[in-house]
Amino acid sequence: MRRLPILVFCLLSVSYSCSETRKAKEKDILASTAKEDFKSFYTRFHTDTVFQIERVRFPLAGKAVEFGNERPWKKEEWHYHKVKTTDLDTNEYQTELRQTDSLVVDKVWIPNSGFYLERQFELNRGKWYLTYYLDENI
Repeated sequence: MRRLPILVFCLLSVSYSCSETRKAKEKDILASTAKEDFKSFYTRFHTDTVFQIERVRFPLAGKAVEFGNERPWKKEEWHYHKVKTTDLDTNEYQTELRQTDSLVVDKVWIPNSGFYLERQFELNRGKWYLTYYLDENI
């Protein structure tokens, strides 16, 4: 007879624990489907070097082209991007920032100079990542 209260207590404890685990999993699923705001991401990407390197998808598609020499992007040789395209002087540079729900194409160039830069950011599981970078200086 003394075992019955202990058994009931154990069953209620297990039930409560399972309920809390289920709620935590549901919260994780909702968090992973929540969409990160691009503008906030873009600002942090250019101001937080640790965050930036975490949000570059290596091996990164694209390349650096300097005077005819091409090289791929390597994590070990990464130069941090500190200036947002939206902050550039448009008297000197031409810029374009196109955004859809899951892709942002960011372009900078100087007409008739051989300088052209294009970056692509893609939304993956609710977070933005740099997935393509072309830097031409020819």
